Amino acid sequence: MIVLVALGLCSACGAPAPSRVRVALPVVFAAERDPGEPLAGVRVHVAGEDRGVTGEDGTLRVIIDEAEGARLAIAAECPAGHRSAEVADEIVVRAVESLRREEPRLHYPIRCAPTERRVALLVRTGGEADLPVRVAGREVARTDAAGAAQVVLAMAPGSAFRVTLGTEGDERLRPVDPVRAFTVGDRDEIVVLDQHFEHVRGRSGRRPTPEPEPEVEVAPEPPSEPTRPPERLN
Repeated sequence: MIVLVALGLCSACGAPAPSRVRVALPVVFAAERDPGEPLAGVRVHVAGEDRGVTGEDGTLRVIIDEAEGARLAIAAECPAGHRSAEVADEIVVRAVESLRREEPRLHYPIRCAPTERRVALLVRTGGEADLPVRVAGREVARTDAAGAAQVVLAMAPGSAFRVTLGTEGDERLRPVDPVRAFTVGDRDEIVVLDQHFEHVRGRSGRRPTPEPEPEVEVAPEPPSEPTRPPERLN
């Protein structure tokens, strides 16, 4: 519940303000897709009355002319591709005095979150070209000559998806068909998949058994001459 406060001008300092039966209050409804992203086409209802739709700047300006203390139901209809509006269910009109001379306005926020999020998937393989990039088993892109690929996916917030890089075209690549798992957040985002591959020898992926090195015969050491006993001196 939100309390609408009608702000008037004080006509005489210290003099009591006259009682107001009805209140004419300017209100600005501001709709957003995400924080800082205005959303057009949001239809606003006040006390069951259709008051119009938000413009390109995401706002709708109306004058609420009701008796002080009135409780007014507020509803908003988000455009297609967005979830139900996040709004307060009612407002209560109140009137007070103000010394400010500018026209007061109440800003009323409306949030219409998208039903799908854009996920920009960037794949980098370090130069491995023509590898299929699969999401949920479906090929969505292939790596280019530089070993990179990019694709934009539309997925529901909170959903999980798996990305597979197919290596069936080159049996030397390891790991085989690597898989990465991701979860979609509640914002549009960029997901980067960096995958390093190694090349193994042989088409089967097994290193061939090394040939045995030839044995080297070691020549025996020549027999040493017998040691002559030292001559005795007379």
